[in-house]
Amino acid sequence: MAGLRRSLDILFIAFYVFEAVSTIFFDTQQLLPSHLYPKPLTDLFSWYIQHFRDPYMANARNMPWFASFCIVEFITHIPFFFFAIYAYYKGPSQCPWIRIPVIMYCVQIITFVTAVEAGVFFDDFSKTKLVAPRDFGERLKLGTNYSLFFFVPLTNLVDAIFSSAYTPKAKTA
Repeated sequence: MAGLRRSLDILFIAFYVFEAVSTIFFDTQQLLPSHLYPKPLTDLFSWYIQHFRDPYMANARNMPWFASFCIVEFITHIPFFFFAIYAYYKGPSQCPWIRIPVIMYCVQIITFVTAVEAGVFFDDFSKTKLVAPRDFGERLKLGTNYSLFFFVPLTNLVDAIFSSAYTPKAKTA
């Protein structure tokens, strides 16, 4: 059981490290001026938009609902990622204070991704002149890309709600 616990902790550490790096260097490009980023990062951002045909990342400024989620991510998630990395590195029994913030983060991100996934599969992109999925295959590719941000937080949420690992260990004298 200890092996499974540590495997989950490593999964969550990897997820939050990825989230911290990608949010700071990638996601913020949606709303901040491009001159703040080195060319390789702006090239990567452009490649992502073209490769996945992501209308939300490409047009966040024109989609207030998506831009508002991004602003929340920049303000609240970036600091949270570092607390989560620390807590899962130490282990949830050593940092039981992480349980409530993890539950809050996971519920929020699952809600956000559900809204994006609904848009990916049900928005009518036929009239848009901007980058967007052109067929079901491209919608599936984009939806699959976003699914990581649904399933790992869902796993983290279930773990945070039901695992006894978040119970503080009694200190021995």
